[in-house]
Amino acid sequence: MNNKQTLALSYCIIVFTSLFLITGCGTSLPRSDSAIADKNTQAELLIQQQKYAQAAELYLQIAQQAAAEDQVSYRLQAAEILLMAAAPEQALTTLALLDSTILSPQQLLRFQLIGLESYTRTAQYEQARDILRALNMSQLNDSQTQQYLVLSADIYAATGDYRSAVEAHIQIDHSSYLAIIKANNQAILWDLLTQLNSHQLAQLQASQDQNTQAWLALVAVQQKIYENTQQLQSAIDQWRLSYPLHSINQTLLTEIIARYSSYFVIPKKIALLLPMTGRYSTIAQVIYAGVSAAQQLNEHPAYAPEIVLYDTGENANEIMQYYQAAVDDGAEYIIGPLNKQAVELIAQQAELSVPTLTLNYLPADIKPPKNLYQFGLLPEDEASQVADQMLGNGYHNVLILTPQGDWESRLVTAFSQRFDELAGNILDIKFYAKDKVDFSDPLKQILLIDQSELRRKELNATLGQRVEYQPRRRQDAEAIFLVARPELARLIRPQINYHYATDLPVYSTSHIFSGTENSTKDRDINEVIFCDMPWILAPQADNAMLRELIEIEAGDRYQDLPRFAALGIDAYHLPLEINALLISADKSYPGVTGNLSITANNHVYRQLSWSKFRNGRPRLISSP
Repeated sequence: MNNKQTLALSYCIIVFTSLFLITGCGTSLPRSDSAIADKNTQAELLIQQQKYAQAAELYLQIAQQAAAEDQVSYRLQAAEILLMAAAPEQALTTLALLDSTILSPQQLLRFQLIGLESYTRTAQYEQARDILRALNMSQLNDSQTQQYLVLSADIYAATGDYRSAVEAHIQIDHSSYLAIIKANNQAILWDLLTQLNSHQLAQLQASQDQNTQAWLALVAVQQKIYENTQQLQSAIDQWRLSYPLHSINQTLLTEIIARYSSYFVIPKKIALLLPMTGRYSTIAQVIYAGVSAAQQLNEHPAYAPEIVLYDTGENANEIMQYYQAAVDDGAEYIIGPLNKQAVELIAQQAELSVPTLTLNYLPADIKPPKNLYQFGLLPEDEASQVADQMLGNGYHNVLILTPQGDWESRLVTAFSQRFDELAGNILDIKFYAKDKVDFSDPLKQILLIDQSELRRKELNATLGQRVEYQPRRRQDAEAIFLVARPELARLIRPQINYHYATDLPVYSTSHIFSGTENSTKDRDINEVIFCDMPWILAPQADNAMLRELIEIEAGDRYQDLPRFAALGIDAYHLPLEINALLISADKSYPGVTGNLSITANNHVYRQLSWSKFRNGRPRLISSP
């Protein structure tokens, strides 16, 4: 039901074409002489033959030959036909030839509608939305109103205004459109409704419109958990009795049931694709220990899958062989692979035959195929949450202190992008060397203490004597984002204090904490605020047996990589829990790696907990 074609595009192709063929778009064109009349006739014939680009070109030629007062009509006609020729860029170029300030009211409406459609189809949604605001709907005829509605629905959805998009689609559902348009509209409307959170749905509930109430009631039916599809079908039948006049397409109802059924397949056999040998073997063994412990202590009566482990080794290029072997062996769900390159190779498939939960993420520009879900310990998610936390605590002007490197660059980029999105101000970024123990130079530079010291030297030189003077740090900075592993953080934090910045809050990601308490060493990072998973920050008493089993399976490897054991625990439970996350954007699952939800591109997002070092130990704090 993932619609590949926008509603506006399908409307243009079906409706505009028929209008041109039947009525010539309902627009009477001036025919000032026989030569122009002959070209008009040729253009109309080309339209009937669906040679739209040639027809548009002919109208542009006529415009050059026509009287000045007639040129506007021909150019508008050409622009409309260029849309039918799937050439919105050329339509915009044609509009640029016109002076909108001298158009008649009806010509201005056509000009605006052509621009609206052209900007929408070239994904220039902000420009399209500007036209939406300027259009006078009271001047639109029925056909233009229909065009306006389908365009506005696409524009609102593309700009993230899902509530307005839903309202526009519901208006379309009320109106007299062709059956194929209405069916397409209902499919898109349903997809949008399932993306709304509970607050947005509650806002729509205020509507007195019966059609809106019917759609919202169907959403409520779909969001419930049923033991089987028969119960869902029964609930839908009851919904139909409650709303007998609703014009929902039966195909859509069938697809809703099919989609729900695909979500709520409880796998009996899960394949675990992990590189148990090779350079990633240590991580893989800890993940496997987490999966195995979760399986042994699982208490869900309907979820007791057999776990079959496939050692994928070090060669990522062989991943599809293991994947297909797992499918051939009867796997109904696949967890893995871990290697990023292997994940990308799996994502190259047009569609995966069984649901697959990868343990790493695709690059942001790669869209996952159907049935692929991405889960892992993504550093970028943590950096973005640090940005949220700092701004939530009122720190809008910050400094970044980081070493250079690919991993560090990913963290800084993610933090900077999110901080910028939220209108924060990054005052400066300074790099420190990971092989040093003295960080005076980058600290003096980023805190502007070097400038303060320079002023002291200048003052001494001016006065000809030594002046008692304490350097001062910059006063515009409100906090520091520190990118560091524990060993370096323990050196840097005391030096920040030494350089007159004791009062500057320092924030970091989970990477600043080893995951194992060491109050003696970690006293040096007291007061640092960082995010991490509940498994690390808030170990529950009922998880004690889980930890014991993992330590038996993984040995000393667990102490070095405790977060990957947690990843294994949640990976075991997600094939069941992910079902509820998929049917509602507002649902989350309290995992040991974080509060889990599904975002764009089937990305499992981890909302982390927050902690501050006190007396060398991390202590939970609340979010703003």
